[in-house]
Amino acid sequence: MLTIGIDSVEIERFQEWTRFSYKQLLRIFSKEELEYAFSLETKKLERLAVRFAAKEAFYKALTPRVGNPLPFLRVCNSCSIVSSVKGIPTLKISWETLGLKNMVIAQASFTHTQTTATAIVILVDKTDPL
Repeated sequence: MLTIGIDSVEIERFQEWTRFSYKQLLRIFSKEELEYAFSLETKKLERLAVRFAAKEAFYKALTPRVGNPLPFLRVCNSCSIVSSVKGIPTLKISWETLGLKNMVIAQASFTHTQTTATAIVILVDKTDPL
C-alpha cells in the first residue's frame, strides 16, 4: 500500500505564531524544531511554516492507513524534521508515540518560496517490492 500526503501553507500566516508562548508552540513542534526555527530571525517564519506543512502532509498520508484519524496534535508530536548527517532535512517519526508499529517507510520532501511552504510525505509498506 502506498499513501501520499501533501500540504502547502502561506508563510506569512506564521507571523502571528511567533507571538505564541513556547509552551503553546511545543504542542505542535519539537524542542529541536523550535530551536532551529528561532536560531535565525530572518528564516523563522519559513522554518515554522515548512515544519507545519510536513506535519499536515504526514497526517494526510497516515490517515488512510489507520482508518479513523488520530488526533492531529498527537500526530504533530510524533514527527519532526531533523537534519541527517549530511545536512539533508528528513522526517523523523516516533511510531511509539502514535501507538503504531513501524511497518512503513516514510519519504518526504520539503520546499518553500518567499510566500509558500510545501511538504510531501509518501508512506510505503516495508514489504512492498517498490
